[in-house]
Order: sequence, then C-alpha cells, then structure tokens
Amino acid sequence: MEQKEFRWIFLFAWLATVLAEKQFDPCGGKAADVYFVLDASGSIEKPDFFKELSFTEDVASMFDLNQVKVGLIGFSNTAVPQFGLGEYTDRLNLLQKISRLSHLSGGTNTAEALSYLYEKGMSSEKTRPDIPHIAIVLTDGQSQDPKSTKAKAKLLHDAGISVFVIGIGNQVDKDELENIGSKPSKQYVFMIDDFDALSYIREELAVKACEVKPATPAPNIQNTAAEVDMELATYGRCVPRKSLDIVFAVDTAAVGASNTKFILQFIANISSRIGMGVSQTTISTINNGCSGGNIDSEPAADSLMVKESLASYSAPHFYDLLRNMRLKAADGRRESSHIGIVFAIDRLSPSEFRKAMLESMRAKFQKTAVFVLGVGHRVDPSQYKVLIGNGGQFITVDDFGTLEKLDNEILKDLCTFGIN
Repeated sequence: MEQKEFRWIFLFAWLATVLAEKQFDPCGGKAADVYFVLDASGSIEKPDFFKELSFTEDVASMFDLNQVKVGLIGFSNTAVPQFGLGEYTDRLNLLQKISRLSHLSGGTNTAEALSYLYEKGMSSEKTRPDIPHIAIVLTDGQSQDPKSTKAKAKLLHDAGISVFVIGIGNQVDKDELENIGSKPSKQYVFMIDDFDALSYIREELAVKACEVKPATPAPNIQNTAAEVDMELATYGRCVPRKSLDIVFAVDTAAVGASNTKFILQFIANISSRIGMGVSQTTISTINNGCSGGNIDSEPAADSLMVKESLASYSAPHFYDLLRNMRLKAADGRRESSHIGIVFAIDRLSPSEFRKAMLESMRAKFQKTAVFVLGVGHRVDPSQYKVLIGNGGQFITVDDFGTLEKLDNEILKDLCTFGIN
C-alpha cells in the first residue's frame, strides 16, 4: 500500500474516533482568526513533513470552526497559499485540505510568507475586528534573509497579530525565532528537538492561542501624523493618540507682565484646541514652586479650569522651574505620558546650566518628556537642546507676540506624542 493511501486511511480512522468523542475546545467557543504558516522547504524530510501536517490537523481540529476561522500557507523559496480564513467551516473538509499541502523543494523564504500574511492573508479586509488575530509559524531552519524576516514580523506585530513560532531541530536560530514571535518570548516561542516532539506541545499551543486577547494595532506613524494635520486643518483642534499629563513651567517675573499675557494666552489656546478630560489630557501650570497657586492642586481637565488657574507669580531660577515641573509631572497618572513644557528667554550661566542638566537627567530618569520653548535671540540652542529628552523638542520663536505661530506645531507634537 502506498504511503499516501495509508495516510488517508489513518486520517479517516482518526477523524472517526475524534468525532465520536466529545471535542476538546480550548477556546471555549470564543472567536479567533488563526493562520498556520508551515515550512515546506527541502530541508524537511517527507516523513517529518507529514508530522508537521498531522500537528496542524490536530491543533485545527480542536477549534470550534463556527467561531474560529482558519487559514493555511506553506513556504519554501516562495509563499504558497493553501486556503484563506474561513474558507472551510466543515471539519472534514478542512482536514482534507490541510493534508493536501505539497512538500516543496528549495530554501526557507520565511520573509515572503510573513509578507503574504501581512498584505493578504491577515489584512484588515480579511480579518474580523475586536477578536484575536493569531499566526502559528513552524520552521526547521534559519530564513534566507533574517533582516527582512525581522522587518516583516514587526509589521505583523504592529498590526496587532499575535505570532506563535515553533522552531524544530538544531538548525534554527533562537534570536530569529524571538524576532518572529510576539512578546513575551516565553509565551510565544517554542523550541523543540525534533518533529516527534510536536505531539507534546499541540494542546499547550492551542490553549495559549486561545488565551490571546484582541490586540490594538500600533498606530501608523505617517498616517497618524496626516490624520492630526487633517484634524487641525478641518476642526482647528486635535485629539491626543495617548493620554497626556502636561505641565507648563512659566517664569512670569523674568518675562514681565506684558509678555506673561502672551504666554498665558498661548497656554489657554492649547487647552482649547486639544482633547481634554481625565481620559485624554490634563494641564497644569508651574511657577516658583506652585501649580495654579498650589503645587498639590488638581490638574485641570477642561479648558475653562485652565484659564481660571492661570495667574502671575514671582520668578524662580530656570533650574528651579525644571525641578518643580519635574516634581509636578511625577504626580501624573500612571497610565499617561508625562510632558513638561518650559519657556526659556536667555542664556544660562555655567552654574545654572549644570544644575539644569541635573534636573533634566532626573526628568529623563522618571520618564518625563521635556520640551523647551525658546523665545527671542538671547537663547542659546546648544544649551537647551541638551536639556530636552524622552521625546521632547526644542522649539524657537522670535518674540512673545508671535507665540501663537507655534500653536499648530506644538499641538501636532502633543497629539502624536508616544506613537513612535
């Protein structure tokens, strides 16, 4: 009897046994989109390739196909799609189709398989929203182009696709497997000695796959920036992509009463044009150790509160401004990004610069982003550029009367903050 015929007899006998018993459903009826990506390259012996297919059949058979959509792709020198998500909802037809994947010759072009998965197999048009999107990759060796493989895997991760990877044998590269798999690696990366060991991990893999939660895709940086530009152009305001706690540090005595009015108007404008509220943005003001008169006062969660809290204070040194800004930012919400924005009008003395550097380092350590707005021509960019950090910016303007020209630039920086 030929090996292929024996395999079909074995498949039907096994299937009859499975269907006669109560099915083990690790997902408990939960929905998911699952794509198998199987190495079919020439380095895999045919008996081992059949073990790979049997493993895939075993794992796929555990899912409730009314809830879990399954897809399959093989790869060697190129990607060979077998069937897409949800094409087979009948268990017998699904298993038959898996068993028909051809054993290919050639190399291990893992990058192309992952690229196909990202662009077509699990694109946003093919997957269902608000459910787990899962890829299960099996390979017995290193990819032809590790750099490209890493880049394609990152696209999948950023798209919110959870990637499990199984490295089989002693020819796989642990670092590459960890690049392919999602994080944490101990959850998503399996390394086994041989194809026989696949039978020992199938239920563990199925259970881990069903424990995956729906992921939020990482924002596309360029698209997000373009979206913010459109919001500003269309509505004159924007919504931050992450919740923010912003602290403005203002030395009103040093800049004078007339210039203070421009600064306070600038802050008020920002507060009225950015999405505010306890789930989006809070704004505080610091001067001479105070926040709206009291360093312990609650951050404002709407633009009216910001306007009411703005007032004049006596002048601290610049490093004192940085210190008080840093301390206030440290009180921000744990889940938010903390941002300090300080106004600079003059060159710092060597002594003050050294002290400002220490405060800047402390801000970086506590993960507060430092923005410096330099006003006028006495500001030394070489000093203040050193003080920014954690995604902050150094921005200059000619005088206080033209501060409003910075509105859109600052708003765009804030509304896209933390997405790269």
